[in-house]
Amino acid sequence: IHYFRGKRAIQLAWEARGNGYADTVTAEGRTIFQRELQTAKQELEQAWKDDSSDPDICQAMIKVCMGLGLSRSEMEQWFQRGLSTGLDASLLCYAKHYYLAARWHGSLQEQLAFSRECLANQKYGWCVSLLLWDTYDDHRSFDTAPQSDFARSAEWADIKLSLSTFLEKNPDAMKYRMSYAYYAWLAQDWALLKEQLTRVDPAMVSPENIGGRAVYDQIVADANAHH
Repeated sequence: IHYFRGKRAIQLAWEARGNGYADTVTAEGRTIFQRELQTAKQELEQAWKDDSSDPDICQAMIKVCMGLGLSRSEMEQWFQRGLSTGLDASLLCYAKHYYLAARWHGSLQEQLAFSRECLANQKYGWCVSLLLWDTYDDHRSFDTAPQSDFARSAEWADIKLSLSTFLEKNPDAMKYRMSYAYYAWLAQDWALLKEQLTRVDPAMVSPENIGGRAVYDQIVADANAHH
């Protein structure tokens, strides 16, 4: 019950705050945000005392650490507690990854370093290999990074390693295979692009995930133009 109370308090906190930058938050929203997160902190601490076998408690606590601006060491303590359960820690890793975003308490380089750690330790969770790609994809969409950034060899090597590792274990994950094709197109890796397009089922993907139908049609046209 303490876990669910904590989760509810987190939800109420974000509903009051909104999802914009700090300068868009009202004074009332900020007050409610802080109050509800303090409530969540108390509830989740009690939940962990009652049951220290659930990594989801730790994942929720990292969200609280992020919102309240708690120290890196406290966040890391909850991360390690979550890992110590031995259960799938995918959501835990995504929570830490978000805490490390430049718009919160870290930087792009810190996110990349943690993503590489996850890729090297896939025992953390079934989808942690995606974090390295997700870092770049988030940077592309949220920070409006130019497409030319992803044609550079270092960035493409990271993205290729992340998505190929995930798809080896999840070959039918069409959303991610389409993303793999999209980034191969940006990197002008024509051989890989054509290979991935042969494995994509158009009926199972949404072109909106890569910028719309016109982008998808251009990808296919460019692939056909390079023999």
